[in-house]
Amino acid sequence: MNLAKKIQCFILCLIMIAASCFVTMPALAEDVPEYGTVNVSDWLYVRASASVSAAEKGRLYAGDKVKILEKVTTSNTTYPIWYKISVEGNPSLEGGYVAAKFITPIIVYTPEADFEEYLTKQGFPESYKPMLRDLHANYPNWVFVADHLNRTWDFALSTETRVGTSLIENSQPDALKSMEYGAYNWDTKTYVNFERGGYWVTAHKSVVAYYLDPRNSLNPTAIFQFLNQSYDTSKQNKEGLIKLVSGTFLAGKFPEDTYETYVDVIMEAAKQSNVSPYVLASMIINEQGTQGTGNSISGTVSGYGGYYNFYNIGASPSSGPHNDSVKNGLYWAKGSGSNLTTYMRPWNTRAKAIIGGAKWYGEKYVSGGQPTLYYKRFDYFSTDSSISRYYTDITASYREGSKLRSAYEAAINSAFVFNIPVYKDMPNEISPAYPKTGNNDNYLSNLKVKDHAFTTAFSRWTSEYELIVDYEVSSVTIEGAKSNSAATVTGLGQVALVVGINRFNVVVTATSGQKRTYSVVITRKENEGEKPPEPSIETTEYSVGKFITGIDLDTTPKSFAEKFKVKNGAFKLFNADGSEKTSGILSTGNVVKIYDTEGTEKLSYEVVIYGDANGDGKVNSVDIAALQRHILKLKVLQNAFAEACDTTHDGRQNSVDIARIQRHILKLSLIEQ
Repeated sequence: MNLAKKIQCFILCLIMIAASCFVTMPALAEDVPEYGTVNVSDWLYVRASASVSAAEKGRLYAGDKVKILEKVTTSNTTYPIWYKISVEGNPSLEGGYVAAKFITPIIVYTPEADFEEYLTKQGFPESYKPMLRDLHANYPNWVFVADHLNRTWDFALSTETRVGTSLIENSQPDALKSMEYGAYNWDTKTYVNFERGGYWVTAHKSVVAYYLDPRNSLNPTAIFQFLNQSYDTSKQNKEGLIKLVSGTFLAGKFPEDTYETYVDVIMEAAKQSNVSPYVLASMIINEQGTQGTGNSISGTVSGYGGYYNFYNIGASPSSGPHNDSVKNGLYWAKGSGSNLTTYMRPWNTRAKAIIGGAKWYGEKYVSGGQPTLYYKRFDYFSTDSSISRYYTDITASYREGSKLRSAYEAAINSAFVFNIPVYKDMPNEISPAYPKTGNNDNYLSNLKVKDHAFTTAFSRWTSEYELIVDYEVSSVTIEGAKSNSAATVTGLGQVALVVGINRFNVVVTATSGQKRTYSVVITRKENEGEKPPEPSIETTEYSVGKFITGIDLDTTPKSFAEKFKVKNGAFKLFNADGSEKTSGILSTGNVVKIYDTEGTEKLSYEVVIYGDANGDGKVNSVDIAALQRHILKLKVLQNAFAEACDTTHDGRQNSVDIARIQRHILKLSLIEQ
């Protein structure tokens, strides 16, 4: 290595050391973890202070990850220790407090060659690995098996999002409910009810995607939905069952003489059915409520007095002679009108209903191709073309899995084997958490182009419209009305037309944040006369040469375009991948294209944001890493991305530019654009 390169490397090292000194954060006390996951069966309140009586700032859900900012000790005997927390992506919970007993510490993963090799051999996609690494660090005896399914992700999602297939309780916030065709009655302004006495409505696609995506369950609680449901006497016992049912009606005495407690009869059901007693108990609680208030076990339903159905088998409006889910379930329990005696029917005692129902479930599900709670809800493990769902409740397997975790607490470090689904063509991005406020009314009640008619009539359900205009029409006005006055709409107003095909997107954003796009495709006929004049571009705001520079950080596409005057043509902005850019912020690699009046591209300029080496429109440590790789020739940047690295405008990319970006990040001096 020559002297110049040695000096360059030495400077790089000094800069990296200095950067690390600037970003070092104060450490917490040794007995306080830096991160943790929420360990509850459903949800947990975040309080404004360390007290159960403090105001609620919001909720966390099973498996959510939190950053622990501070430990607080209180005089409360039930919840003496509290954590002050923050949650990435949820600023409303910043500085809130949760009881420490509901937070499981996260041990930071130290790379292990053997474990990494195992994950690769199993064929887990990269998007699964970060969560599996965290789980392995905290529970090194757990075994993760990749179930490579013969179904694509798109097939599963499209199947589960059909109206009436995946349901959510009507009492849930509107943000969780679908307003698609058939799921919402626009005349009465009510959600269409399905099953169980009209309390269940179709879940929104974002909710379905969240619970269907196995990666959202790779946390210490919900992962138990991937555990085999068979009875394992080495891990499942009466003590664990007692803990699981604590606080529910199953913790009490059994109302019949055959068994002393509900726990006793459930343990017997497990032995006879080979189904985990923990699974059986969680199913009963899920179906009948924590206090056992479900009508299916009241024994007093008209026409079915003295009959019981603890698991709600056959309880749907279409599975029997009644237009009532509960009665159809009891019709099944009585013998389906034919005095059937399979599975210990008729279930005219609670014991027969619990044990016989367990036998039915063990045969049909645990031994019948749906061996885990996840497959019980999402039957994509089976190679059968039909799809069997024990539940229509989209949250069921996730909640049951989280509930099971508490029962296994005493044996939590055992060698559990989790069969984790991997769909074909799994997207790299994990399905995000769904909105929990607002509603999903992102529809238009009207859409038109002034003085022109679409080839098809408008319908709120139709997303694309077309029309053809003469060459003389160089601009049109798109008009529309939103269904919900609180929603927001972009894309309306006057738009310029180039010759050929023009696509304009009208985007409606519901109060929940969910977006719907209506596309207006306008074809402008060609000019049959003389050749159109060449277009030109003018701006007093930016520098236009090989690149367009001088652009402030956080500039929006709309404000950027307004600074240009285009003669004899049209202006369009594109992302680096070729898609049109209408939202977000300007970034390195964006492309300005100028078209003549016939729609032919005539001019093209790349956008440069100095300091933004990776093309995300921001200047941060990621850009330092990109510039370092460029300098060391590990990954050489080209064109606009290379130009963006020259933060000193001296025609070179070197360690001085790294220092310049570092000073910008620390707000010591900003990069001149």
